[in-house]
Amino acid sequence: MITPQQNHPDLARAVGVSSLYLKREDLHPYGSHKGRSLPVMIDHYLKEGKRYFAISSSGNAALAAALYVKELNGINDENIKLEILVGNHILDKKLKKLTDLADDNVSVMRFERPLQSLTQKTADGSIQSLRQSTDNIALVGYESLAEELEQIKNLQAVF
Repeated sequence: MITPQQNHPDLARAVGVSSLYLKREDLHPYGSHKGRSLPVMIDHYLKEGKRYFAISSSGNAALAAALYVKELNGINDENIKLEILVGNHILDKKLKKLTDLADDNVSVMRFERPLQSLTQKTADGSIQSLRQSTDNIALVGYESLAEELEQIKNLQAVF
């Protein structure tokens, strides 16, 4: 899906540039740019026979993973499991979005140290980690974003 770019001339003037566009990744079906890589990662590991996933997240990545897992489970009654590990300082708004998605296949658990708990849970390989920063499969998911950015004429910077 191509997410729109919105022109913001007032903001451009305020920061002293000729033009400024915001790429609206919040309008992606999975809620953020994280939704570009997580479906690719999940699909990759499903092909390897994995059906049980875990993710440590403060919200956006977990939301993307949960939405995709629920979509897959709804389409083919796949019975894919996802454990979402969140920290004690997660924003209430994001926690509510995640807990609203919880069901028999998607669970949300709070931990003092969610990343450490993820490492422990996935150490034996029975649960597949969906940690984007350590998995090169995640990069494949961002190729579509790179392709969209390449189509923008006179693009000088991306933040």
